[in-house]
Amino acid sequence: MQIANTLPARQYCNLLSDSDRCTAVVFDKRLESHYSQWNAAFTEKPLRTIQILRRCSELNLLERCHRIPVREATISEIFTYHTKAHLDLLESTASMDEEQLKEISRKYDYIYFHQKSSQNAKLALGGVIDLVEAIVAEKVSL
Repeated sequence: MQIANTLPARQYCNLLSDSDRCTAVVFDKRLESHYSQWNAAFTEKPLRTIQILRRCSELNLLERCHRIPVREATISEIFTYHTKAHLDLLESTASMDEEQLKEISRKYDYIYFHQKSSQNAKLALGGVIDLVEAIVAEKVSL
């Protein structure tokens, strides 16, 4: 089940008083495409997030949240903290086969790469930036 389709886009947050501002959720079903192709037991996997969102939905917590749309971070946003070499490496994983992905993943501690790692990283970063901006602008609360 792709829970992102059931997340409500709440618009009433801006109508609430400052003390009643709601929090936000950032998620996109495209992020479910990132998983370890060779280690199904790897802790960070889509099912982990899906189960959390499903439980939040069951408890009617998501309906009290403002949904922050996910977008890809821009190049200038990425380069705020990352180098071109870092981005080039990440983007190169899109065309790697499983063995190449395993080889590059072994160079890092507790990380794996996938053909969609670059897209997922850009989506996650864009969503986090917009969430932080909404918090700083006091459009949502923590």
